[in-house]
Amino acid sequence: MVYSVLNGIGGCLINTPCIASIGHFFLAKRGNATGIAMTAGSIGGIIFPLMLQRLFPRVGFAWATRILGFILVFLLLLANLLVRSRLPRKPMASFKSVSPEFSLFYKDMPFALVSLGIFLMEWGIFVPLTYITSYATSHGQSSSFGFQIIAILNAGSFFGRFFAGLVADMIGRMNTLILSIALCIIACLALWLPAGNSTAMLIVFAIIFGFVSGSNLSLSPVCVGQLCKTEHYGRYFATCWMFVAFGTLTALPIGGKILTLMDGDYTGLIIFAAASYLGAALCLIGARVLKVGWKLNVIYQVHDREVKGGETQQVGDEV
Repeated sequence: MVYSVLNGIGGCLINTPCIASIGHFFLAKRGNATGIAMTAGSIGGIIFPLMLQRLFPRVGFAWATRILGFILVFLLLLANLLVRSRLPRKPMASFKSVSPEFSLFYKDMPFALVSLGIFLMEWGIFVPLTYITSYATSHGQSSSFGFQIIAILNAGSFFGRFFAGLVADMIGRMNTLILSIALCIIACLALWLPAGNSTAMLIVFAIIFGFVSGSNLSLSPVCVGQLCKTEHYGRYFATCWMFVAFGTLTALPIGGKILTLMDGDYTGLIIFAAASYLGAALCLIGARVLKVGWKLNVIYQVHDREVKGGETQQVGDEV
């Protein structure tokens, strides 16, 4: 419980300013820049499981986690020294301008739908990420394979995050995210659901799901950034993720309860992940329709434009 609380608070304090700072420096290539930055999470997802797999039998659980903690402290020191904001720092009196503003949920319906979509997407993505190891071991695989399948999934996610950013800047960030979520649904139902004891199919699922889900985390902040001016990005991001955090918090307990009710059968869990992704896709499609209508040849991609007097206007691209 203590670890969960501290890790959750720490994660929020790390992710929010780091992701928001990327949006300050990039606009037309924001998807690509964010995708490159988010590949770091996949690199950690490859290295840390394999590292812990070697450390647990050698030094035990306690010292293995301490070594992981020391590595994270060093990396966080570097992050704090390197993260910068392009815009001037606001005085404490204007703290309200960057703090969460929950009135946005009823003032801005597209923002509310995007936030709900990301909430449901968190339900969808964290089920495979968390339960694929126990799924593998419960179907006859070794515990070492359980560590390796996570590394394989994150290897796929590395390339997914990178290439999704490139594609998003060309065909639209919201379009790319919706497409990737649709592919996640297909991967869960067509590959994970019938995988069973097949090692080959499980590996194929891990690679493909890792690749198509890579954009889930890298493009979500970029889609939120399209709903506001750059100087308001931090406030919109913080508001959205204050709500989305409850999705992250509840995904695993709900998944565990489903697994218990199904007596260890993963069918209900996999369907839950796919249904969550379906709900996320519908919410994001609704937000896109409210902004640009049903025309498929319209890219919902908002840009800031600097004008005289220091004011910022937003315009949308149509293709």
